[in-house]
Amino acid sequence: MAKEAGIQQDVLLLVTQEVLDKKLDGESAVCILNIALAAKNSKLPASVFEEKIREGSAKRIQGERICMALKSLFKEMEFSKELLAQYTNKTPSESEIRTMHEAFSQGATHAQAEAFLSSHHSKKIKTALAAFSLYSLLKQSGVSSPQLNEFITLVMKDDAVMSRWKELPQLFAIVTRGGVAPDDFMEKATQAVKKGTSPHKFARELSLRPRLLGVSEEK
Repeated sequence: MAKEAGIQQDVLLLVTQEVLDKKLDGESAVCILNIALAAKNSKLPASVFEEKIREGSAKRIQGERICMALKSLFKEMEFSKELLAQYTNKTPSESEIRTMHEAFSQGATHAQAEAFLSSHHSKKIKTALAAFSLYSLLKQSGVSSPQLNEFITLVMKDDAVMSRWKELPQLFAIVTRGGVAPDDFMEKATQAVKKGTSPHKFARELSLRPRLLGVSEEK
């Protein structure tokens, strides 16, 4: 039945072998496969569930805990599916649900997701999701809401600008490791967007002129 439903063969074999080797009890095995089936039938990204099963097995996590983690994942993705459906008035794609999952994995909360999509309901879903992913990464890194909201609003005005600045968290991580305050960095990034400066040029200016962010040339 599980095979016919489209669960990856290696996952089926893995669960079966775990039961045969008595590393996984039968009840947990049934629970794991049932949730994987339910995810497939609900048009959720089944591959994410299968990855969790493989990961749990590799780390020798107890079957009961794997089952609990999958239940939590299923609940989260059902929330994302319903929220995205409200936003677009249609059934969301698996890739859209996966993007939401990645944002939640970065530390975003359900309340933040609801508030963000509500605030940007006029934007295309692709743009809104890319922006929310960027927002969640920077938010969990310590950027204050006023600074972050201004930056996100600016880059969302144009898809090309949004695409160019989506890698900002990597530069943010490098610069703030040197002791630069997150809000100081975001203030300069916001100014760069307003001036039409490219992310590449912005990064180059920071490397050549670190005093722009209040750090010594030597540091």
